[in-house]
Amino acid sequence: MLPLRHFSTLTIAAIVSAAAALAAIAEVTPSSISEGPSSDPIVFALNDWASQKLTSRIMGGVLREAGYNVEYKAADYKTQFPDLERGKLTVAMEIWATTGTQNLEAAVATGNVENLGPTGMTAKEDWWFPAYMVDQCPGLPEWRALQTASCAKAFATPDTTPKGFYLGGPADWGGHDEGRIKALKLPFEMTHAKADKELSEALERAYEKESPIMLWVYTPHWTSAEFEGDWVEFPAYEPACYSDPA
Repeated sequence: MLPLRHFSTLTIAAIVSAAAALAAIAEVTPSSISEGPSSDPIVFALNDWASQKLTSRIMGGVLREAGYNVEYKAADYKTQFPDLERGKLTVAMEIWATTGTQNLEAAVATGNVENLGPTGMTAKEDWWFPAYMVDQCPGLPEWRALQTASCAKAFATPDTTPKGFYLGGPADWGGHDEGRIKALKLPFEMTHAKADKELSEALERAYEKESPIMLWVYTPHWTSAEFEGDWVEFPAYEPACYSDPA
């Protein structure tokens, strides 16, 4: 069984020097600011999705108000960890448990990166479909509905027929979609969106015409509030999902 109906914990990864700076916020006073924090920049990684950019800008704004030198730098989600280890990046605000845990643990093991713990946000990410697709695929949101030929055909495109089509998140986000399709014997083909924006634009176009679509959606994100739909109910997660084909 491959994971899961995704519920993620968002964590903050930072080099040790930044951990001290972030911890200092709780004790900031006018006098401590006037003494002047280090002029060395605290460099926030900006990844390719809306909530990560927002949380980074919020925390960066707090640090700037406290007198710190803050910079922002675009960073690939999967390959940002070496830059965190070397100090080229100081803070990565969102490491999703479903896609970034292994990279984060490896970076922490070097001794140059510290996991500062949960951000306090509860997140969800998984396969999502519009509400109007239930009539075309009876049995949803239960995942076994996707195994049927009629349901696969309902989500098919001219290029994938008779298989259904699934639009996954950008490849650099990681994840286990290909493994899940194989393990659960789902008659679906998939491709990765090139960017977060492509996912929301594809959903908007589909909803406008009520055309079939199955895609990766996550919260917090505006799309799940704007459009009526639901997540596929996949088998419950357990650690063996990553190691045991059964």
